[in-house]
Amino acid sequence: MKSFLRLLLITIFISSVTVTYAQKVKRITPTPPMGWNSWNAYKKKKVNEQVIYKTIDLMVSDGYKAAGYNYVIIDGGWRGDKLDNKGRITVDTIKFPHGIKAMADYAHSKGLKFGLHVTPGTQDCGGDEVGMYGHEEANLKQFEYWGLDILKIDRCQMNGASDNWDEEATREVYLKWSKLLSHASRPILFSISAYVYRPWYPRYCNIARTTGDLWGLSRSHFDGDQHSIMKIADLNNECADFAGDGYWNDPDMLVVGNPVLTMDEQKTQFALWCIMTSPLMMGNVLNETSPEVIDLLTNKMAIRVNQDTTEQGRRIFRRSIVGAGNEMWLKHLNDGGVAVVLLNRSDEAKSQNLYFEDIKLSDHVKVYDIFGKKSMGTMSEKISVSLDKHACSFFILHDN
Repeated sequence: MKSFLRLLLITIFISSVTVTYAQKVKRITPTPPMGWNSWNAYKKKKVNEQVIYKTIDLMVSDGYKAAGYNYVIIDGGWRGDKLDNKGRITVDTIKFPHGIKAMADYAHSKGLKFGLHVTPGTQDCGGDEVGMYGHEEANLKQFEYWGLDILKIDRCQMNGASDNWDEEATREVYLKWSKLLSHASRPILFSISAYVYRPWYPRYCNIARTTGDLWGLSRSHFDGDQHSIMKIADLNNECADFAGDGYWNDPDMLVVGNPVLTMDEQKTQFALWCIMTSPLMMGNVLNETSPEVIDLLTNKMAIRVNQDTTEQGRRIFRRSIVGAGNEMWLKHLNDGGVAVVLLNRSDEAKSQNLYFEDIKLSDHVKVYDIFGKKSMGTMSEKISVSLDKHACSFFILHDN
C-alpha cells in the first residue's frame, strides 16, 4: 500500500510539473509570433553585424514593428567554428565584432525582441562542431546574459550526420530544452525545427515546424515538390487540429518579397499563412523591399485574421469549388465572422463561386475585401471571382 501511494504521489508530481512547464511556455505566445529571420535574405555567408543593425532600424522606420512584427532572428552564420572551454557557442568576431549582447540591447532599445538559430545536437547543419548537446545549461546562461527573447532550435546533425536522430533522442533533447527554458531568468520563445509534426509539440514549445524547408531566393516556386509554397501549405493543413492555446504550427518563413515569385504568388502565400494562423516570419531584404510588398506585409486586416486565435484555418471542399485547381480555405473568427481565401492553384485563369449557404451563412452577407482594403457592402447568395493563375481573393464575411 505504501509503495502504491508513493508511486501515485510521484505520478501526480510529474503531471503537475509538466502542466507548469506547459503553462509557462504558452504564456509567451498567446498569438502567433511575427518577425524577421535572416536566412532567406542572407543565408550563412552574407549575414553580418551591419546587416542586422540596419534591419532593426528598418523594422521600425518602414512600419513593420507598428504592424506587429517584433522579433529579429539571426539564423545561421553568426557562430564561430568551435565551442569555448565551457562548451558554449562562440561568436564569429569578424562578422559580429561587437558581439550578440550589443545587438540584442539595440533591438530592445527600439522596442523589438531578438533571437538566434542554434542546434541541439553535436554539429550544426553544415557539420561544424558547434552543437549544444551535453552543454545545454552553460549555453542557456549565456543566452540569458545576452538578453535573448527567442531560440530557434534546429535539429541538425548528431554525431556527424542528420540521420543519427531517432524519435526517442529527438523527444529527449527537446524536452530538456523545454524544461530549461521554463526556468530561464527571462521569457524565451521556444521554436522547434525538426521538420515534421509530433504530438508532444503543443505541450512543450511555442511554435514548431510541421514541414521541411520552404525554399527561398532563386529556388522559390509556387507548386510542385515538397519545398514549394503549396506543398508546404498542404502539409501544414494536415496539422490544423493541433494549433491553439499558445502553440502554433510553423510552415516555415514567408517568401514574400522574393522577386522570383509573381506578386499574385506572394499574395497567395501571405493569405494562406494568415488564414492558417501561422507565425509570420519575414525573410525579405528590407532595404530592397518595394512599397507594394511592404503594403502587403503590413496589411492590417490580413494580420488581424492571422492574430485571431479562434482556430487554425484550413482548406475545405464544397460544391462551390468548380474545376481542377480551385480551392477554398476558411477560418472562423472570434467575432462570429469567417475569413475566406478563394485560390486558383492552376496554371491558367479560372472563375470561382462561393455560395454562402455552403459555409453556413445566410443569403445576405457583409463582405470585406482584405487585399482591396474596402467593404463590398452586402452581397446576396454568393461571391463570384475571376482569378489569374496562382492568384487568390481574401475576404472577411459576416452575416448581415
